[in-house]
Amino acid sequence: MNVMLERLGQDYDDVLVNFEHNDESAVAAMVALPLRARWWDSTFKTWRIHPGYVGRLAANLRSLGYTVVDGGDPQ
Repeated sequence: MNVMLERLGQDYDDVLVNFEHNDESAVAAMVALPLRARWWDSTFKTWRIHPGYVGRLAANLRSLGYTVVDGGDPQ
């Protein structure tokens, strides 16, 4: 199971998080983040998170058995 992180903008203002649409475990890891750190972008059907929470989310996902890929490099 893979989760892709994609950093946006020159200063990495947001990080996009992509995974299978119906993946309940990955969604649970997302909603465990504080509300101010995450939001659902319904236009692009992706999660956006504050870059300060990437490490926490990646650790949570890894503990659930996911492979986290950041810009093509597994973390």
